[in-house]
Amino acid sequence: MIQSGPFTLEIIRENIQLNIIPYILAFLASICWGLYYNLSRRWGGGVNIGAIPIFFLGAGLILLAVRPIFLGIETSQWTLHAAIQFLYVVIFPNLLSYVFWDIGMLKGDHTLLASFSYLVPLLSTVISSLYFHVMIGLYMWIASFLVIAGAIICKISIHD
Repeated sequence: MIQSGPFTLEIIRENIQLNIIPYILAFLASICWGLYYNLSRRWGGGVNIGAIPIFFLGAGLILLAVRPIFLGIETSQWTLHAAIQFLYVVIFPNLLSYVFWDIGMLKGDHTLLASFSYLVPLLSTVISSLYFHVMIGLYMWIASFLVIAGAIICKISIHD
């Protein structure tokens, strides 16, 4: 949430004061996310409810409908290459990840699922850097491995 410069509580407080809406929405989303998965597991009885694909379709259609309100009329042209990339992003990283997460939360081991979810940022960074032909810097590698090390430490501490 900090564009550049030092990371201090004062800068975070100033950012929140300047534009509090994203912080409120992120807080509410985290509460809704936690409630959804904990309550769907409890109330679903281990049955795959399958609400995620329906939610994605509905949310996508709503966002497509309100897009011109916020961005105006689109002037870009779709190409076959752009359409294939769009479908890939919609189906694989987004839809399938949420469907698999939903199944894992309903039927799987939460600790194992959370541990493996820490690998997603690293895999995403590596795949993006290969696709866009961008070298990953030293600080990004260090940060990625620190996240993975933290996940391993958490996993070990839970089972011991």
